[in-house]
Amino acid sequence: GIDGAGVPVGPTTMPAPEPSEAFRKMMRSQVRAQNKRMYSDIGTRLGLTADDASKLIDLLTDQQVDGMNAARHRMRGGEITPIPNGLRQKQLAEVADLIGHDKIELFKDYQETLPARQEVSLISRQLEGVDLSLSDSQQQRLVAALAEERKRLPAPEYIPGTSREHHFEAMKAWQDDYAERSATRVRGILNPEQLASYNEYQEWSREMRSQLETRRALRAAEGTNLTVPLAD
Repeated sequence: GIDGAGVPVGPTTMPAPEPSEAFRKMMRSQVRAQNKRMYSDIGTRLGLTADDASKLIDLLTDQQVDGMNAARHRMRGGEITPIPNGLRQKQLAEVADLIGHDKIELFKDYQETLPARQEVSLISRQLEGVDLSLSDSQQQRLVAALAEERKRLPAPEYIPGTSREHHFEAMKAWQDDYAERSATRVRGILNPEQLASYNEYQEWSREMRSQLETRRALRAAEGTNLTVPLAD
């Protein structure tokens, strides 16, 4: 098995030690910083005060850190157990108690668009680097379009008992298909100059995925520990 730090756990390998308090603080700080970026306009979208928006980010951060710690403990000893039933409902109830039950559906809708928002954020930074910034209208249209494509054909979820290789191949096929579908939607929103830069970004993304797949294949080949016969 493998523990939370990625260290194999076996008869002669001890589980990794618990992280220090300093490490825990650093991890929470990093998670909160990421959440501040991801939920940067959550206050405006949900009609929250600045104080309540900050408290919501703190709550989401605590929930995520708790989840990371729980996952680490579930993997200690080499076994992966299912996430407890009802955890998602419990977390949503905590959010509803903070922001108001009348806003929970708005929150759930916002969360569904997070992957698309992250993607648009990457595109935006790419275009800003060449002085081709997105307008507010373009950003909103891109988020809506990409969120719609992700919802129409969601990424495959991991099914317990399925091999990692099978899941990896399914995810790769989905990513290739999504890249084509999203590119089609983006073409109708960007202007020609922005589109040219976006196409370069897409090419870079494909190269990065290809390099990751190559490294993964090499690691898998090395893991077989086979001896390749020399040619005559």
